[in-house]
Amino acid sequence: MKELRKRHPIMFKIFLVFLFSLSALFVPYYPLKIAFGVIAIILLGLTFRRFGVLFIVLAIIFVVLPSGIIGIINSNYSFFPFSFMQKAIPYYGHKYGFSIFGNRSQRVYPNKYIESARNIVLNVNNGLEIVFDPESTEVKIPSELNVERFDGKVEFSSVQDVFSNKTYVVNIGTKDGYNNIRIQSDGLSLKGEVAGKIDFLSVDCDGMYLSGALKADTFRLNCDGAYLSGEIDAKDVEINANGIFTHLSLKNVQKFIMDSDGTAGSITYEDTWEGVRLFSIKASGGYLTVRVPKSAGELNTETEGVLVNMIRY
Repeated sequence: MKELRKRHPIMFKIFLVFLFSLSALFVPYYPLKIAFGVIAIILLGLTFRRFGVLFIVLAIIFVVLPSGIIGIINSNYSFFPFSFMQKAIPYYGHKYGFSIFGNRSQRVYPNKYIESARNIVLNVNNGLEIVFDPESTEVKIPSELNVERFDGKVEFSSVQDVFSNKTYVVNIGTKDGYNNIRIQSDGLSLKGEVAGKIDFLSVDCDGMYLSGALKADTFRLNCDGAYLSGEIDAKDVEINANGIFTHLSLKNVQKFIMDSDGTAGSITYEDTWEGVRLFSIKASGGYLTVRVPKSAGELNTETEGVLVNMIRY
């Protein structure tokens, strides 16, 4: 892949456009559909800068038409001639985070309180929605999840079933904070607010949607696609994803590292500081706006393969 990027940069970008366009068509979460579509358009623009008409035509083919088809399918789901396909094969696509019929997985709501621990592990093979509750110290889970306790750690897991099409909703009280929270799932949505600090927060998933406020010393994210629209309050942040669309706010972030194939959106530093902080981003293509307060200290910026517009506000 790296050899293709160096020797045939245009072909590599076209390949990425095709990849993100397919992702926009099949990924179940609509925020990720938008993110992948925007990234595909930006990569097209960077590839065919002198061919505006071709860019528009390809944008319509890869983005507008798929979005229209998705809208028609979802609005006429019960009457669509091929709706039987959803009943016949809903699980295979969901297992890998794909569905042309949108996110129609079965939601399983929490109905069981569990005594929390300083270390939490969530290993869910299906979709997972985590709601952080800043006023609570308890954890509430669906009774379908398995619970195992070790020394100072509690682990929640689902039964491995490739034919399952469920999204488990878990409420985690964050009033007292945690040493470690490790999350692994197919698709993940993070909501709510972290009140007490988490020493180490690690996420490994196929697709992620962040709309909450995270607080941790260290935050690690590894996923295929991510839509980040919340707030991260952490000293050390590292994000690795194939595609990222971000409208993210940062606080107290001393080191921010992002590595992706395609990136688009904006990042805003909400706080000020003295001295030097690190902002590093590597991508094969994309455009990112970074906003930094005028009274803030130095931001050591390292960029590769992505256009960054730095604004002091």
